[in-house]
Amino acid sequence: VETYGDEELGINPRVDEELKDYQNVALLGIDATDAKAEKGHRSDAIIIVSVNKETKDVNLFSVYRDTYVKIDDTHGLDKINHAYAYGSLEQSLWAINKNLDLNIREGIALSWERIVKVVDERGGITVNGTDNEEQYLNRGFGEKDKLKSSGEQVLNGNQAVLYSRIRKDSAKGDQRRNERMKIVLAAVLEKAKTTDLSK
Repeated sequence: VETYGDEELGINPRVDEELKDYQNVALLGIDATDAKAEKGHRSDAIIIVSVNKETKDVNLFSVYRDTYVKIDDTHGLDKINHAYAYGSLEQSLWAINKNLDLNIREGIALSWERIVKVVDERGGITVNGTDNEEQYLNRGFGEKDKLKSSGEQVLNGNQAVLYSRIRKDSAKGDQRRNERMKIVLAAVLEKAKTTDLSK
């Protein structure tokens, strides 16, 4: 988890007051094999975890990767997923805060390989897949990893990542893709609740 100061992140004091009962954290899935990779990679998944400090309710919402925003004074208007390529996590948080008034000070950048490991460490996750998703997934796997049917099933790490990244399976397009990313994240968090604290 990286934490930056208010100035680097475009924090608005008025928004701080309005959001005082919430803690927002940005989770970015980057298109790199190494999560430590800084510039040059895009954040193809942007999910905001919003925690109500009083009720402890947690909500997940997506920022679509093609959202057209001001990246900064140098790069001007561009797709929000390009902010990471220009200035890593710090630049992404600045773009989110300046354009969406979320005052996020904390963020995590994860590679897809890290998601594979997290899912596998928890013994897989359960999802309820559609026929279209099953067909699309099976195009990307060898025989041993292919799904036998749609419906509820346990996905391993590789399957969960491919499930998250499906882009052309339905009329909902990127909206459904973002739903799937949140399904995977929520399933991992649910499993984490019952995982030994040392892990």
